[in-house]
Amino acid sequence: MDLYVNLKFCNENDKSIDDYDLIDLIFEKKRLVVMGSGGGGKTIFMKYLWISIFETRQSSVPLFVELRRFNEMTSEDFSSFLFHSIVQNDAKLQLADFEKALREGAFTLILDGFDEINEERRVIVESEILRLGRQYPDLVIVVSSRVDDRFDAWQAFFTYRVQPLDINQVTALIGKLKYDDKIKRKFVQRIKADLYSKHQSFLSSPLLATMMLLTFDQFADIPEKIHLFYEQAFDTLFAKHDATKEAYKRQSQTKLPIDVFKKALAYFCLISYYEQKHEFTDTEVRGYISKGVKMLGQQLDVELFLRDLKEHVCTLQKEGLHWTFTHRSFQEYFSAYCLSNLVPGRMGDLFPHIISRTQDNVFRMCFDMNQERLETEFIAPLTTKIVKHFARVDNENIIEEYIKFFNCSLFGHFIYTGTKGNVERGRMFFHSTAPEWWFVNTVRRTYNFADPKMNNRFTHKNELKILKECHVAPRSKHDIAHLIIGETSSQVETDWVDALGMARSSKTVSIKDLSDTHLYDYCIKQVKDMKSIAKNLESRRERRARSIDEIFSLG
Repeated sequence: MDLYVNLKFCNENDKSIDDYDLIDLIFEKKRLVVMGSGGGGKTIFMKYLWISIFETRQSSVPLFVELRRFNEMTSEDFSSFLFHSIVQNDAKLQLADFEKALREGAFTLILDGFDEINEERRVIVESEILRLGRQYPDLVIVVSSRVDDRFDAWQAFFTYRVQPLDINQVTALIGKLKYDDKIKRKFVQRIKADLYSKHQSFLSSPLLATMMLLTFDQFADIPEKIHLFYEQAFDTLFAKHDATKEAYKRQSQTKLPIDVFKKALAYFCLISYYEQKHEFTDTEVRGYISKGVKMLGQQLDVELFLRDLKEHVCTLQKEGLHWTFTHRSFQEYFSAYCLSNLVPGRMGDLFPHIISRTQDNVFRMCFDMNQERLETEFIAPLTTKIVKHFARVDNENIIEEYIKFFNCSLFGHFIYTGTKGNVERGRMFFHSTAPEWWFVNTVRRTYNFADPKMNNRFTHKNELKILKECHVAPRSKHDIAHLIIGETSSQVETDWVDALGMARSSKTVSIKDLSDTHLYDYCIKQVKDMKSIAKNLESRRERRARSIDEIFSLG
């Protein structure tokens, strides 16, 4: 409560409300997802919500549950996980008592960090959260996560996003931090003078604003790009751990120079990030450090390095029996640093396994750190492969070939609005788990080719007609259905479909039907954009080669 700054939120229609109104809305609607970027204040709001319920709503018992702990469970029983999150093994209360209380609506479930669940277990948790919502209508459920399109399909849940901090909220946050008062005053003056207008994307995030205070104290200015900002923040932490104490400098246990320490940390982060590990037991954290030391190729005391990560640079912290990153953004930055600088020739091997993590910043930071290497090792080869494949495909067959190549499934989204006018809207969209599909969408955004609204339009009359013919009818405000395509062998994402309780079309959809929808233009545009990207990459490569030849007289 000493640190909390009141936040604002917006819904899918960009209607803004404050945290007081949102808490009232939670108890009115009973189902809500709070989304936001990493370090945007989701978790501290969830804790604020927890405290608020204790103080104002005596009829409900708030249960704050860190969903990442489910990664440690050997069982997939989510109800048991919730029960044991709050009840010790020797307690007299039984699981049946807990489920009875859930049924009677005695609890408010505050489920923090959906995005921190390992990818392979998210479907399980997703299914269980939706089951709890259906099975216990009086139960209040609030989930926090980074932004994820999957929540569009949570039909009973309303979604709200944390809005960026405005200048008044930032200055209030800085004023509450336990830090040198002189430095805080200078920083606030600069925020009001020019820093907020120049660096709003950084200062509007509580985490980055706090880190920026450290770097401002050390460097008196802020870099434009986020990876340079993280580099300065790490340099600050490495050189001057506790800036609340004048002229204090905590000694490193390993006594490594900063460049070697940074390499060891980067290897540790990349290995754990690749394996989707954000939380570690004592054995696991030492194991990952040992793997990083092996990649470093020199002697390093694991225990002393772990102690430095915790006490010297503050990138790891111990919570109970487990180690976690003080924030996942550190892991993402050092993973990007490692990919860009320390593992040459490996981007093409490693990125296909992590390209689908679109909520993270690893790809974006790699692009900013070493664009040429990323293009040479990963973007250009895969873009060329896609372009060559579709060069043999005429527009008449583009949808069928797109579905086959990217192993896409087809879904329909039907919306019914209006009590008198019976206004109906519908759209269809592709989804795939294939790395190539995620690659196309990520790369198009990176080179500013993507049309973010193209896949979210509810305007095509023929799509509504097809949905009706498939007997896809709205059961609630939103209805998502899996559509069977009769003429292709697309892989049905069965687990996801079953977890969400999706309807399945009772009639197959033909490729011919799809040619008269926005999906035809969608496929054409994606392939056209990839051709443009491939052409631009090759043109820049040739110009660069000519320039080198001319400058060094190598031609």
